[in-house]
Amino acid sequence: MTVDIQVSYNVKLNGAAAWKIAKDELRSVDGLEFVKIKPYDPALVRFVIGDLIELPKKARPSLGQVQGFQNLIKLRNEAAAESTTDSTPEKESPTAAESLFGNSAKPESKRKPRMNASKLKELRNKPSIMEFTVPGAGENPALEITAIKPIHPCDDFWIRFDAETLEHVVVYIRDQGLSIEDLCAKRAYRSAGAGGGVHPTF
Repeated sequence: MTVDIQVSYNVKLNGAAAWKIAKDELRSVDGLEFVKIKPYDPALVRFVIGDLIELPKKARPSLGQVQGFQNLIKLRNEAAAESTTDSTPEKESPTAAESLFGNSAKPESKRKPRMNASKLKELRNKPSIMEFTVPGAGENPALEITAIKPIHPCDDFWIRFDAETLEHVVVYIRDQGLSIEDLCAKRAYRSAGAGGGVHPTF
């Protein structure tokens, strides 16, 4: 006989349907706990929409095409790109000889070199955290959200696992508008491209 013990969390907001979170959807970084926001998780979708919208039976809802969720990904990616740019060392001023005769070195390529699979894996195994501002919504003022910094714009969306962060994210998504059409829309890969066309490159 095998005993299997599984730990999970139930998150509720104002009496809405509970969002059940498995332990493997949580991650600890620098002593803080983060939860993965999976837009295609039906329990998460029902948690976010509460009693505002009644979904059709047998629906396979997703937040992927919902404006509020897309805005959150865009805000995170823009902040990540900005922090990456800020951490890039500035180019040194040319010496007197270089100013006079020009720099004999080859001009730097404007294209950023791509990382190989092993480098990406190494970075993902050692995640760092970042903050970005989510605008105010409802009666809530703007809030600094702590998240795991993405390595690629299409990386999973991990946010701080605490009541204040979760409430603000849900209220913000609701405030940006919800509709059955967006919740049940199928992703248009060809027209939108990778990530729905809302992600900058960094």
